[in-house]
Amino acid sequence: MIQLHQFSADAWVETADRGGATHAMLVPTMLGRVLDVMERRAVSLPKLRHLSYGGGRMPATLIERALERLPHVDFVNAYGLTETSSTIAVLTPDDHRTCTASDDPAVRRRLGSVGRHGWMDDGGYLFVEGRLDDVIVRGGENISPGEVEDVLRLHDAVADVAVLGVPDDEWGEKVVAVVVTRTPVEGQALSDWVRARLRSTKAPEQVRFRDALPYNETGKLLRRRLKAEFISMADA
Repeated sequence: MIQLHQFSADAWVETADRGGATHAMLVPTMLGRVLDVMERRAVSLPKLRHLSYGGGRMPATLIERALERLPHVDFVNAYGLTETSSTIAVLTPDDHRTCTASDDPAVRRRLGSVGRHGWMDDGGYLFVEGRLDDVIVRGGENISPGEVEDVLRLHDAVADVAVLGVPDDEWGEKVVAVVVTRTPVEGQALSDWVRARLRSTKAPEQVRFRDALPYNETGKLLRRRLKAEFISMADA
């Protein structure tokens, strides 16, 4: 077993490649950074056989990219809670292959699920949209930040994004996007991008730009810190 003292995508790829790692586990944010390094260095990790991921919501576009980059690897997504004695749902390697090979959008969408069994689609696959207290309530409508983030990630200029609900006198909460860009883009263009693909109520009313988003040591987005920063700026 090889353990890094702290996560660095470059160190992870170098260690896994040099050590001939066969099994690994990453959170989605880490996986995205690992893929960036692999592509930059033209590394294939030929001895890696099994990669588990979890700890956060997996964008379908990211796991599709991973499957394309690492076709020899069995991917597993596991979901569970401390209160449920760990894992309660698993998206198996065969599930990953079946979803990738399908032309049915409903089946391909299951790449974003955590396996079978709660929300659940007609096939019984469970989707984790994030924490309940992260849901944005705008004028009585519940808006999932993850849904809006997925659409924004499809824009070529967006490298990373967090969508928040911040207090609003008229609607209760308004949708705000905090974006890290690859190339320059106007905030209005990103709002229009979402509006063209989702209902207009889900389009960010404000877009803020940052050099990087805050993550903890395990790669989880510190969404509450971002929200607190945004509210304090608005109150200043």
